[in-house]
Amino acid sequence: MSVDHRTARCVLCGPRQAHLPRLGGLLRRCEGCGFSWTAQEQAAEDGRYDEDYFAEGGYDDYFRAAPRRFEARRRLRWLLSTVRPTVLLEAGPAGGYFLEAAHQAGITASGIEASHTAATFARDHLHMPVRQGYFETIAPTLTADA
Repeated sequence: MSVDHRTARCVLCGPRQAHLPRLGGLLRRCEGCGFSWTAQEQAAEDGRYDEDYFAEGGYDDYFRAAPRRFEARRRLRWLLSTVRPTVLLEAGPAGGYFLEAAHQAGITASGIEASHTAATFARDHLHMPVRQGYFETIAPTLTADA
């Protein structure tokens, strides 16, 4: 069953508004408030979060510690130059390296990851609190400053 995103409920403003596709249908934008989100059905259908892709090494670089930790520290430095969050929620943390860097900086950090394999890696190897699922579904139940 496919969801009609033109009348789907916006997770931010709530009312049913017209939604315009963006980036070839990968994103939707609420005409009521301007919030944009991923089109879940499209992402699932095109194999982007397909566990077979992980098994075949498609996201192998997501789990390589050295380059991921380097990039995570760079992203964290940028974030801390703009805001000082105490609670951070990351959409799509992949292997969890940014969450690890944030945690080491004293930030309460968690994430929501669409891939079961990536979420499991973040939890089992880095001990980061990552929920498996879609950000649009889980995030409205959580609070964070960044």
